[in-house]
Amino acid sequence: MAFVRKNFSLEPDMVEQITALSRMTGFKVSELVNAAIGEYLEKPRDKIVVKKNGITKTFDIE
Repeated sequence: MAFVRKNFSLEPDMVEQITALSRMTGFKVSELVNAAIGEYLEKPRDKIVVKKNGITKTFDIE
């Protein structure tokens, strides 16, 4: 499986939470983000829901 790098942004409150978790655990922020993304991708799902600026969009996975 090839590694694909994607750019993404986090909400400010999420950045605060990840930074605090990084300080508490001693893990790098990138390690925490990679672990969270990996866990998210491992879970089987039939749709993805994205919420941004009060708008919710649902994407069905085929």
